[in-house]
Amino acid sequence: MSGFNVALFRALGIPCGIDRVVQNPHRIGSHMWTFMVDTNGRKLPYLWNYYNIDREERMEEKYGKVYRDYFSVQTTNWAVSYPDEDIPGILKKPFLRDVSDEYFGRNVAVVPLYDSAGDGRVCYLAVFNNAGWSPVAVGTAAGFQGVFNNIDTAIVYLPVYHREGKLTAAGDPFIYTKNHEVKSIRGGNERVQKMHLVKKYTGTAMDRLLLDLMVQGVFEGANTPDFRDAVVLHRITKVPLPDSNWVRVNCPSEFRYLRYRGPKGSNSCIAEAMFFDADGKLIRGACIGTPSAENGKTWDCTKVYDGSKHTYFAAQDADTSWAGLQLAIPVRVSRICYIPRNDDNFVKPGDLYELLVWDRGQWYTMGRQVPDTYGLDYEGVPAGHLYWLRDLTEGVEERIFTYEQGKQVWW
Repeated sequence: MSGFNVALFRALGIPCGIDRVVQNPHRIGSHMWTFMVDTNGRKLPYLWNYYNIDREERMEEKYGKVYRDYFSVQTTNWAVSYPDEDIPGILKKPFLRDVSDEYFGRNVAVVPLYDSAGDGRVCYLAVFNNAGWSPVAVGTAAGFQGVFNNIDTAIVYLPVYHREGKLTAAGDPFIYTKNHEVKSIRGGNERVQKMHLVKKYTGTAMDRLLLDLMVQGVFEGANTPDFRDAVVLHRITKVPLPDSNWVRVNCPSEFRYLRYRGPKGSNSCIAEAMFFDADGKLIRGACIGTPSAENGKTWDCTKVYDGSKHTYFAAQDADTSWAGLQLAIPVRVSRICYIPRNDDNFVKPGDLYELLVWDRGQWYTMGRQVPDTYGLDYEGVPAGHLYWLRDLTEGVEERIFTYEQGKQVWW
C-alpha cells in the first residue's frame, strides 16, 4: 500500500516517500508508511488510521529506529561505511538512511559492554521480536562501551554482535528512559521472588473492554423465532474469565430457539456460545441472528457456533443485536459454556508453559508447568531480571517483561 500511495501522490505532484521500522519494539512484525512533505518542508506521516486514533495513543507507538527508502546509495549508510562488516538483515541495504532524529529527536546512548572490543568495531542494538532478538540499530564499540545515536525511548534494547549469521550478546539488556538514561537490567543479587503470571503477551485496554462489555449479557430460550416469549437462562453479572465460562441452567422448560444477546452498546461481541442438553450433549442447530458489523460473513453469527475461540461475532447494531440457534425440536438446556472475544493470550488451564529468565547473555528456564486455573505461580525466581513466558502448546504472541510490585510490566 505504501508503494501505491507514493506512486499516486507523485503522479499528482505531491512530494512524498516511504519510512519504515525494521522491527516493531512492542509488537510482532515490521511496518512501513508513506510520508508527505508540506510547503514548510515538514514530513507528515500518511497512515490510513493515524488521525482517527487518540493523540496519546499515537505518542505511545514505539519505533526503535526509523529508516527512509531512497533510490540511490546513501553515503551515510553503514553498509557503505563498513563494506566488510556482516551487517544483518535489511540494515545492510545501501539505499536506507537513518531518519530517527526526525521522529524523536537527537540523542546519544552510551551502553556498557561485557568486553573491550577495540575502537571502531561495529555493534548493534536488538529488540525482542516475539521469538528472539532482532537488530534495529547500528553503532560502534569503543573499549567497554557501545555508542548509538538517535534511538527511541521506553524500549528494552539488547547490545549484540553479529558474526557468521549469528547474534551474541555484547552487554546486558537495558531500558532507554524518557530522560535519555541507560538503565541496565542485570539482576546481580541473590534475592529471589514469587511470581504470579496471568498473561504471555501484553494486554491492551481493548482486551479488558471486551470482557467488561459482556456484563449484563443474557442467554435466552424461546419457542417463537422473534423471541417474544424469551426466558432468561443465564445473566452475566460479573466480569467473565477470558476463556471458558461454565454455568448451570435450572430452567425445566424446553426451547426451539436459543441465543446470546449482549447488553446495550456491546455489539453482542462473543467468541463462542455452547448449549448442552439434559444428557450433557452439545446442542446443534441452524445459526440465526442479526447482521454482523461488516454486513458479511467475517464476523457473522455463525462464528459463535463454529467451535473456534479464535473467531467471533460482532454485530452491526450495538444495542439490539443477538446470535442464536434454531433447533429441529425443542430441547431442555442443562448447561452453557461461553468464551468472550479476546486475544487468547491469558494463562489458561491445560496449556504447557515455560518461564525463562535472561542472565548474562542467554535465557535460563525456571521450569515448565501446566496450570489447572487461570494464572501461574513460580517461586525462587531471581529478581531484577528480564523474563519471557512461553506457551508451548499453542499461540505465537509472546512478550518480554520485568516484574515490579507483584505485576508483569511489558516491554
